[in-house]
Amino acid sequence: METRTVQRWCIVFGFGAVFGTLGDFGHSHFGVLHYPRPFLAGEAWWVPLLFGGSAVVMIAMHNTLRAWLPDPRATTFRDVAVAAAWFGGSYLASSIFKAYPLALTVALTSSFVARMLVVRRTRLQWIYAASGAIGGPCVEILLSSTGAFRYDVPDHLGVPIWLPALYLQAALLGDAIARAWKFGPAIARA
Repeated sequence: METRTVQRWCIVFGFGAVFGTLGDFGHSHFGVLHYPRPFLAGEAWWVPLLFGGSAVVMIAMHNTLRAWLPDPRATTFRDVAVAAAWFGGSYLASSIFKAYPLALTVALTSSFVARMLVVRRTRLQWIYAASGAIGGPCVEILLSSTGAFRYDVPDHLGVPIWLPALYLQAALLGDAIARAWKFGPAIARA
């Protein structure tokens, strides 16, 4: 693997570690979730590693899907910034409006669908988002079942009902990052 590719994967890991942990800090600060043994500012020591690894997995998954569903569309870093702002706002909303899980679910899902329709997204993007909305909560269900953390007000299987909708927003950010850097299918195999 060439040096530039390794640097990009490290940046993706770092971006996920920092951005995801900041969002999760909102969750722990507002009492959305709790860790049994917080390490710093209500967070477990492994949280940045989890979010960094999740970012890498999301980009690798995008690359794998793109190998099956070719989609040459590219995007810009401005698009990444917009997607990051949407995701950050969605994460913050899930902290602030935790007492209204159904309304939050509707708002996050509706904004996702509107964003997908306005830009006329491709089949790859719909499948990518759906797989994130299923896979992400499944990982969280598994982790919370081990006692690694707990949601304050879980709705089903230890997680809140709005969680898949938050992962839909995360998928739009992952898609923008993968397209901006034009990671090729060969990266997914590396």
